[in-house]
Amino acid sequence: MNIQIEPIFVQNAPVWERFCDIRMAGASNYLFEMQAEDKIRALIIDDYRHQYMSYPHNFAFGAYDNQHMVGFLCGYVYPSQRCAELYNLYILPRYQKKHIGSRMVRMAEQFAGISVNDMILTPLSSAEKFYLRIEYNRITSKHTEYKQFEKHIQPPKCTTVPIFWADTNLAYSLSMVSDYKYSPNQIQDYINTHSHKTVAYFDATQTPIGFAIQDYNNNPPQMFVMPHRPIDFVTSQLVRAL
Repeated sequence: MNIQIEPIFVQNAPVWERFCDIRMAGASNYLFEMQAEDKIRALIIDDYRHQYMSYPHNFAFGAYDNQHMVGFLCGYVYPSQRCAELYNLYILPRYQKKHIGSRMVRMAEQFAGISVNDMILTPLSSAEKFYLRIEYNRITSKHTEYKQFEKHIQPPKCTTVPIFWADTNLAYSLSMVSDYKYSPNQIQDYINTHSHKTVAYFDATQTPIGFAIQDYNNNPPQMFVMPHRPIDFVTSQLVRAL
C-alpha cells in the first residue's frame, strides 16, 4: 500500500466535505441517534470553514491512496504563545494502524518547528495510546477539563518542509535565499495572502538553503538555492516535494 502524504495549501468546500466524510466514517451510531446525519454533516463542514477562516496560521495534510484522500490532519500555529495545536486527525478505519497518522504528525511537527517550540492537542480517549507512543506527554491545563497532550518539537533539518505561512524571520531567510529577488514582504504576500504552494529545504544547521514557489496557474515553479550549496541535490528534493 503506497500512501502519499501531501500538504493541503488551500482549503475549500470540496476539501471540507472530504474531511467530513472521513471523520464520519468512524463515528458511532450513538452520534446519529442524537441528530440526523445531514445536520451533523452541515455542522462539521461549517466548523472546518469557520476554523480555516478564523485562524490564518493554519496547516493541513492529507493522506492519499491513488489520489483518493483516506485521512487528514489539520491544526494551527500560535506564534505569540510559541506553540502549535493539532486540531483534527482522522483516518478511514480500514487504513488505520498502518503508520499513516504518525507520518502526518511528523510532517506537521516539522512545519510547526520552524517557528514554535511545542505541539499540543486534546485527543479522543481512543487515541491516547497512539499519542503516548509517538512521545506526547499528558499535561494538566487549567483552561480545559479535557486531557491535553504536549510534545517539545525541534526545527526541521536535512529535509524539505511545506510552508503554509511565513513569519518575519522565515520570510527574511527565504528572501536571502532568492538573493533578494523577492523581498520579505513579497514572500509573505505570496505565501500568507495568496497561499502559493511553497516548500523549503532545511540543512543540518536547521537553516533554509533552498525553496520553490508555485502559483495555481500551472506555471513552472520558481526555485532558488543558496550559492556554494549542493544545488542539484537541493533542487531534486524541492522537485520531489512539489
